[in-house]
Amino acid sequence: MTTTFNAIVGTSKFNTISIQDWHIWSGLGIALAIYVALYLLRSIGLYVLAKKQGVRKAFLAWIPGVWMFIACKLVGNARFFSQPMQNLAVIMCVGFSIAEVLTFVYYFLLYFPLIEYAVIRGETIYVGTSAQAGSSLIRYMGTSFFVEKQIYPFGMQARTLYQILDIIYYVSSIFDLASIFITVSVYFALFRKFWPQHYMLISLLSIFVSGLFPIFVFVIRKKNPIDYNEYLRARYGAYRNPYGNPYGNPYGTGYGNPYGTQGGAERPKEPDSPFEDFEDKKNKKPSEPFEEFADKKAKNKDPFDEFDN
Repeated sequence: MTTTFNAIVGTSKFNTISIQDWHIWSGLGIALAIYVALYLLRSIGLYVLAKKQGVRKAFLAWIPGVWMFIACKLVGNARFFSQPMQNLAVIMCVGFSIAEVLTFVYYFLLYFPLIEYAVIRGETIYVGTSAQAGSSLIRYMGTSFFVEKQIYPFGMQARTLYQILDIIYYVSSIFDLASIFITVSVYFALFRKFWPQHYMLISLLSIFVSGLFPIFVFVIRKKNPIDYNEYLRARYGAYRNPYGNPYGNPYGTGYGNPYGTQGGAERPKEPDSPFEDFEDKKNKKPSEPFEEFADKKAKNKDPFDEFDN
C-alpha cells in the first residue's frame, strides 16, 4: 500500500508525496544518522572518562537517561544545593530519567494517531490552515494537521485522552524543571573539572545548543581532572609573583624596601603595570619628541667640555 501526504493550499491540492518517496526516507535517514552520531560521541566520551577515573559501572554511560548517573559520579564533590553530586547521583538520575520518559509518553500519545492514520490505515493527512483545509476536515489536537476522522490511541475516548495528556503535562513540567537544574549543574561542574580554561563558554554552548554537549564530552574524554581552586591559585600566583618565588619576600622585593635586596643582589626590573595606558598622563614622564633626530655624538658629549682648557 502506498500512503500519500497531500498538502492543501487555497482550494487546490499540490505536492502529493508518497511515503515511499526517497526524499522522505533520505531526510529521516539524515536525522537518524545525526542523532546516532551524537549519541555515540556522548556515550564514548563519558565511558572513557569513567574508565579513566575508575568509576564503577561505566557501561551505564551507554544507556539513554542513565548516562546522567555516570556524569554525576564524574563531577565528584561538586555541590548541588550544598550536597555533593556524587552522593545524589541516583536521585538525580531518577529525576532526569522520569522527565525524559514523561516527555516521550506525552508526544507518543499526541502524535501516534497521526502515524497510525497515515502509515497503518493509509489515509490522507492534510496540512494547512482551517480555511485552506475546509470545514469538512477535523483539525487534529490543535495542530495544523487535518484528517477526515479523528483517531485516538488504544481505542480511548477523546475525553480520556485529554485528561491523561493534561496530567502528564503538569507532572512532567515539574520534572522538566528539575531536569533543567540538574543538566545545567552537571554541565558546569563537569567542564570546570576537565576543561577549566573554557568551562564557562562550552557550558553555555551546551545548554543552548544541546547537540554540542556530546561533541565537547568526546573532546575531553582523555583529559585529567583539574582542581579548579588550584587552577585559579596558579593563574593568580603567576600574575602576583612574576619572579617565580613561591614563598614571597617578607621584606619586599626592593621597591621601596629600606633594607635593600638581600645578599647585595641586583634589584629586578619592576614589571610594567597592566593599566599603564590608563594612568594619569601628568604622572608619566613625557618622552623627547625629537629624540630620534638628535645628534648621536651630542648625546655622549659632556655639557662642561666647553669650559675645559
